[in-house]
Amino acid sequence: MQKTKFEMTSNQEIFHGIDQMFKKELSDDQAQGIRENAAHVPPEHLDIFLEILFECIMLNITKPEENEEDNRLHTSLHDTMFGYIDARAYDVEEEFPDWAVSVLGRIIQNEGDLKIENCQAIKTWETLYETSCLRRDNV
Repeated sequence: MQKTKFEMTSNQEIFHGIDQMFKKELSDDQAQGIRENAAHVPPEHLDIFLEILFECIMLNITKPEENEEDNRLHTSLHDTMFGYIDARAYDVEEEFPDWAVSVLGRIIQNEGDLKIENCQAIKTWETLYETSCLRRDNV
């Protein structure tokens, strides 16, 4: 995550090499919803949530199972992350914090026009990261 933070602060593309199909823009309403909802999350939780989302993008969303179809692009990011938090993609003894699911439910919308899909995962991460940085700068 430290390398990721450095790359973001120096305007480097941290998701280089990731297919453009995972970089679909958020609507203005989706981005605003993420910012508003993230404002109610403690900064230390938001930082850890960013790490979880980054892991999910790199290990799960952009690396499909061999028999998985490309309909994963339009799967709800909320559902994908919930599955990732519930059962990590690799075997580690460390579990995610108990609050991770409630933060997920607060930040990543799953219904209607505000529903965020896997194809918007990278723009979601970038929006959350920018929000986190602005909060830190204002403290």
